[in-house]
Amino acid sequence: MGKKYEVGIIGGGPAGSTCAYYLARKGVDVIIFDHTQPREKVCGGILSSTLLSRYTIPVDIIERNLNFCEVYSPTYKKIRWTYKKTHGSVSRKKFDWFLLEKALDEGAEWKKLKVNDVEEKRGRFILSTKEGEFKVENAVGAGGVNGILRKKKIGAFPTKHLSKTYDLKLKFEKEYVDEHFEDGWYLLFLDDRYVGKGYGWLVPKKDYVLVGLGCELEYKGNLKKSLKELLQVHPLLKEKIGKPKSVKERAALIVSPKTAEFFKSKHCDKNWVIIGEEGGFVHPLEGDGLTYAMITGELAAKLYIANSSFEDFDKKWVEEFGEKIVIPKDGIENFYNKSVLDFLFDIAEGKPELIDQLFEGKLELKTFLAAIKKKTEMNNSKKESDS
Repeated sequence: MGKKYEVGIIGGGPAGSTCAYYLARKGVDVIIFDHTQPREKVCGGILSSTLLSRYTIPVDIIERNLNFCEVYSPTYKKIRWTYKKTHGSVSRKKFDWFLLEKALDEGAEWKKLKVNDVEEKRGRFILSTKEGEFKVENAVGAGGVNGILRKKKIGAFPTKHLSKTYDLKLKFEKEYVDEHFEDGWYLLFLDDRYVGKGYGWLVPKKDYVLVGLGCELEYKGNLKKSLKELLQVHPLLKEKIGKPKSVKERAALIVSPKTAEFFKSKHCDKNWVIIGEEGGFVHPLEGDGLTYAMITGELAAKLYIANSSFEDFDKKWVEEFGEKIVIPKDGIENFYNKSVLDFLFDIAEGKPELIDQLFEGKLELKTFLAAIKKKTEMNNSKKESDS
């Protein structure tokens, strides 16, 4: 066993690197373990305006500014949300590497190693790798959906809170992307036959686009087959996607919280904390994990710097963004209900400000859901009378 460290971070993605950056700049002896960097990640790679307002991201890291999100219903109705503040589209490989290098510049250490086991002895942690054991006084779990510290401390993610994704990275000339894509991205709600409860996306980058599908893990269909069919029939995809120079297939598991109770899990104690996707910090409706990865990394680091402890982390994240990320179960399920979605789009056509208010938290969700429930009951009554 070699050098001992004050803090060991398992995972060098946005959460782990952000945590390491804030710790290292205050002189904390911190080491990051990540055997995958530098790497691409199956992810839309969208930086929210919240993230861009809170953190300094160099212009050359952002491949395309995004000023709107155009959303399609299963029946191809569409609405466009114009952002009040610009979002950004990035390559996860470049973005994650930028954050890791930023932490290293402040003095953090990085080992390109996979942590195979974590054992706690006398209030300290032994991290086992192929190159031997490392002893750390405090452990941070930032390893994503398969994070080992989570498995050891609170258990793996329940299947119902996981989704599977499949996407294509389509390479084009930059001029093609500039010509065929505006300064926005596209979210597709789809019929059950394609994804069950799920969605699709189309996100432009500098000289390539990402088009993909995500759905519940229990869905028995073939996402690759579904995407192939959608590329031939969906009006948006037929319009935007030409013949690419190259195609790269990718697939992954992701966290997709389904209930408010999911967030009640314990994420910390005095000498350990679980952050980012490993902590399940992904918005249930927006799918945004990058914002919460960086914020939870920052919160954990600042707590430790102030108190030499992570034990107040759960209290802090609830205060910071709990109201935004914890969505009632009915709200989540209704956003994947075809009749509800059509109703949502009907509202948006007449009063788009109501949708803005809903997402900004200025419209009570229970009021909105009551209207949705009434619409669903009317549709069901109509079906019964027709039959």
